[in-house]
Amino acid sequence: MAVPKEYYKLENQLKIEYGFHEWHNAPDNHPVMNKMKRIIMVYSRNAHDDKKANEERIRKISKPRFWTEERVEYLRINYLNETDEEIGKKLGTTAVAIKNKRLVLKLSRMVNGVTKNAIPIVYVDDKRRENKFSSRSQLCRYLGINNYQLDKLIEKGERCWYA
Repeated sequence: MAVPKEYYKLENQLKIEYGFHEWHNAPDNHPVMNKMKRIIMVYSRNAHDDKKANEERIRKISKPRFWTEERVEYLRINYLNETDEEIGKKLGTTAVAIKNKRLVLKLSRMVNGVTKNAIPIVYVDDKRRENKFSSRSQLCRYLGINNYQLDKLIEKGERCWYA
């Protein structure tokens, strides 16, 4: 791993202060020398000695994950009812990022070549509550069944029907 430019700037400060050939003889407690050592510790692989250097390395390496479980769940629930732009505004990202994540998760807005608006469907659960779904695929995901099984339920007419 390459040493960052900041290290060389500090080295130049020591060269000015102690001379071109004697800068490495600067005392260990010199503040510039301490910064240089910390930089080397952060960018070296065996930096277990210095706790601050370890914390700096972790802070620089790890960045927070954007797609947390809550965000993915929000996308799974709302991708049929909102556009990518609307979801992007709510999650603080772009529509392209939302579309790419939808493609990764294999979430499509099409149901047998028809958009969600064409097939609203009602499902009655065991407690006799009616739930309206905006598409067949949304109801299939909710029930954990496929389209063929949903067609059988609709033929029976007991638990779900088109609105």
